[in-house]
Amino acid sequence: MRNFGLAGNTFGWKNPLATGKKIGSFNLLVPGCSVYETAAQALPTNGAETAITFSFEYFDHGELHSTTTNTSRITFVVPGIYFFLGGFSWDASAAGTFREARILLNGNNAIDDQALVPSSVFSLSQQTSALYRVSAGDYAELTAQHDGGAGRSATGSPASRLSAVWVSA
Repeated sequence: MRNFGLAGNTFGWKNPLATGKKIGSFNLLVPGCSVYETAAQALPTNGAETAITFSFEYFDHGELHSTTTNTSRITFVVPGIYFFLGGFSWDASAAGTFREARILLNGNNAIDDQALVPSSVFSLSQQTSALYRVSAGDYAELTAQHDGGAGRSATGSPASRLSAVWVSA
């Protein structure tokens, strides 16, 4: 059995890259990251896919995200299967025919995407998730795309967010 330290107990895998960060009284040794942005992000007119940037981290175990360089990316150090969850809210506007959220691997491989029909009555909250195998050096981004003309944005209220947590080798 391999070691996985959680408050002194062993029950599985030990991450050799563990930094010893603590959540409460527990050492979190599984690679994972959850990032967010509270400011609205303007999105280009008509169809250009745009990576959402993230200024803040709920947690980052394994140094997967930087708040200063490539802030849209979660970059993987430990290969394996990860659970991904990303989402944001659109401003209220009925212009165009779609709003799309997508998780991309290495800038071009769609892990998952979700499309919605626009609404002028309320802002749309959009979420996408997946289980996916990654290699060391791969990176994931949450992107937004629309055909609603100028002035669309990911509102940041509630916060735009992206998470990736290691599940299995």
